[in-house]
Amino acid sequence: MTLDSISDSESKLFLAIGNDQANAIWEKGLALQKGWKKPGPGADRNAREGYIKSKYMWKGFLAYNESDGKTEAERVASFSRKLHSAAKESNLLGMSEALAFGAHVDWVNEDDGNKNCLEICVQHKKQGDEDGFGLVCLELLWQHGVKMETGFGVPILDFATVENADKEVIDYLWSKLPETERKDRLGKMLYEAAKLNDLASLAEAIQKGANISWKNPKDSGKSALHVCVLGKKPKDGSKWNAIECVELLLGNGGQLEALDNDGHNCMDVAVVGNAEREMVEFLATKLPP
Repeated sequence: MTLDSISDSESKLFLAIGNDQANAIWEKGLALQKGWKKPGPGADRNAREGYIKSKYMWKGFLAYNESDGKTEAERVASFSRKLHSAAKESNLLGMSEALAFGAHVDWVNEDDGNKNCLEICVQHKKQGDEDGFGLVCLELLWQHGVKMETGFGVPILDFATVENADKEVIDYLWSKLPETERKDRLGKMLYEAAKLNDLASLAEAIQKGANISWKNPKDSGKSALHVCVLGKKPKDGSKWNAIECVELLLGNGGQLEALDNDGHNCMDVAVVGNAEREMVEFLATKLPP
């Protein structure tokens, strides 16, 4: 038998809701449906399959109230608002119930600055060592097909970064990016860190799998090494990290001989760009004779 493989965020979501609470939502109206009862241990495959489809695909055992609305549109609007309120209250079960009853996962609340639930979850801060609500909230929304953007169409990862979201939230959002976008973002992250001679951010980008050879199409195809060699000494007298950054890039596969779109290697860029004398001397020791 092949067992399912689930992620850490999926397991936390399943444990946070649990079978009993989930069934309290999905089977609340079971007794109202004539001819239906939950299959027992001895039920055959057809009976189980029919019950599962009726429960989850056709939502046949949910119990609606008159206050939920008379039409489908009214219900969607009602439960979408309930979804938003539950997210603000960190009520995972309330969110799960609203989604089960038809809430629109991407609904934007005009009365709350055009926020959607995704933004609320990302902004939620973890308290102490307990599992953060933000992570399980994101997993719940992801499983319901949420668009990974804010109510204004900003990529949610960019929003989360600006909002200084919890690390586990940032890591989760990174994991959900398409591979091509993830590679491009890491390349830009590496390039910007190199341009600023930010050793810590450079190491982080490399650790995340950034391609050392990535070239910036908006800067004549220059790589991180090309811009790193141009780093100037800080005027405030703080430590100059440019050479250390270059060494880090070289140690992880960077090539000084690589050319930008103008046919310049790193030494060419350093000389033409009036790099620091120490940098030029350092590069001279690294280039082949």
